[in-house]
Amino acid sequence: MVYYLLPLDGSEIGNNQPTITAKISTATQTTIDTTSISIQIDGSEVPNSPNYYESVSRSIEYHVESPLSRDQHTVVVSVSNSDGDFDADTTTFTVTTLPLAVPVTFVLDTYSPNLKFAEEVNVVRVAGDFNSWSPSLNYLSDSDSDGVWTTSIKLLPGKSYQYKFVVNSDWFLDPDNPHISLNPEGSEYNSVVTPVINLKPRVTNLSPPNGSIFYLPIDSIHFSAVAIRGDSSINLDPSSVVVKLDGVGVTPIITPTDSTIAIDYTATGLSQELHEVTFDIADLHGRQADQTSIAFGIYPSGTGFHYVDGFDDD
Repeated sequence: MVYYLLPLDGSEIGNNQPTITAKISTATQTTIDTTSISIQIDGSEVPNSPNYYESVSRSIEYHVESPLSRDQHTVVVSVSNSDGDFDADTTTFTVTTLPLAVPVTFVLDTYSPNLKFAEEVNVVRVAGDFNSWSPSLNYLSDSDSDGVWTTSIKLLPGKSYQYKFVVNSDWFLDPDNPHISLNPEGSEYNSVVTPVINLKPRVTNLSPPNGSIFYLPIDSIHFSAVAIRGDSSINLDPSSVVVKLDGVGVTPIITPTDSTIAIDYTATGLSQELHEVTFDIADLHGRQADQTSIAFGIYPSGTGFHYVDGFDDD
């Protein structure tokens, strides 16, 4: 008798005052007992629920009056017919607060073969139409001196931005971004980035870097990562953290904050071979991050050059 209940079960919506709709009908030999119609939100009945039934369209339509929290909510619509038969339908949906802006990480790898710059890199900035092309507002940093400079800027999702890197005092296209705008003459003009919303949490700041090499003798290796919540701002679930070494679960130290979880693990007694540490985490609504891993190798000293390829990345 109750069907087509909206919002859809399992959906995510940005409106915290949604409209609840459903169709209600019964067999021709019976009629709907309109006084039995009930709309419940999170276990609380909407006052005067039968008043939201429209007999011509055989449907209910209720606009939620009080804003719902940014969380998971359950709606149950039930009804009985003139024979006393009972029916109900349930939907559970999530109210998310979609961000007005999302963080975009700009990365310049100074060892990229596409970057034609022979001098020593002292300072890197990014300039674009998001900062009026000012080369003095957004600086990149290279805290571990590995030649990879980064910064994060909040930009509007769905909008395209043009930009260039300023290395020392010279302007360059992003050497590793294939998206490029063209000037009227048809030549390359600026790099282009279009931010997107990513609702899934992410694992970042991996240490040591993927592909690291270690030489015997070695007593221990410390691994760390930082999990950050997705753009829906649903908090991370500390109990969902799973760290594995070569496919076997280990016990990490986790340090939660408001929006991140720091993950630390120290491995000992490692053998001479290729190894992998993996990180998994989810948010409080069960949204799983893509698995992140560190592949590394341990080899005897003085055995020459070694290269570590990641697992399952062909």
